[in-house]
Amino acid sequence: MLEGGQELAENKLLLLYIFNKINLPVSNIKITEIVLENNLINYFSLQRYLGDLVNSGFLNLVKENKKHLYSISYKGKNVLDYFGSRINNSKKKVIDSYLDNLDEVPESQYDVSADYYPSDEDYIVICKIAKDGKPLIELKINISSLDRAKYICEKWKKGGHDIYKSMMDLFSI
Repeated sequence: MLEGGQELAENKLLLLYIFNKINLPVSNIKITEIVLENNLINYFSLQRYLGDLVNSGFLNLVKENKKHLYSISYKGKNVLDYFGSRINNSKKKVIDSYLDNLDEVPESQYDVSADYYPSDEDYIVICKIAKDGKPLIELKINISSLDRAKYICEKWKKGGHDIYKSMMDLFSI
């Protein structure tokens, strides 16, 4: 069955919407799981769309530790800003609900750590996020109280991933 131009465009926009919503690099397996579990696009069309979106520059494809990961590009975000209103609202709701109910699967790929040590009259707090042993971010903060240093470590361990995502959003990465 051949699909019309409007359906093709909407499905590609829907994929950009998913990548934008996740806002992290995603493997082919994960995006396929999301799309197929929600009966949004058939497998073969999905694979063709992913290739088309990469070739047109709307998705980035990076090889990381022998894995190929997709992420939305700056160009893809711009297209989504312009044409995102053409995506079926019920499909958006399905995606939003599905992603909101995930157990933060992408987050589990990251090692979030925080520690502190004394320095002169202050404390240095070091907050880190790594993936597969490779550092993604390291933040050093000078704090005057031991209680505040402990508090920051606690907060980072619980929410560092969200802070990291916000920073990447800020830099449009």
